[in-house]
Amino acid sequence: MKASDEWVFLCAAHRLPMECCAIDYMTHTLEGTTAVLNQPRWFPTRGAFKEDPVSGEAAESSQAGDSETWKVFQSIARRLHRLLAHVF
Repeated sequence: MKASDEWVFLCAAHRLPMECCAIDYMTHTLEGTTAVLNQPRWFPTRGAFKEDPVSGEAAESSQAGDSETWKVFQSIARRLHRLLAHVF
C-alpha cells in the first residue's frame, strides 16, 4: 500500500512481507487484527492488563496479560493507524 510518495507499507499477512494493493492491505490488516484480538494467548481477560503501561503500576486484575501483550496491542494500533493514512 502506498499512502504517499514517501511511504510504502508492506503487508505482514504474507509469509514474506510484500506490497499489496490498498484494498487487500486493509482487508489483511483487519482480518489479522480480528484474529489476534480473539486469541486468549494475548488477551486472556478481553481488555485488562497486569500493569499500566504508562505508570508501570499494577492493575487490579492479576490474571491479565503482560507487557508483551501491550506490545502486541501497540502493533495493532499502529497498523490500524496506517489504514487511516490511506483512507484520508
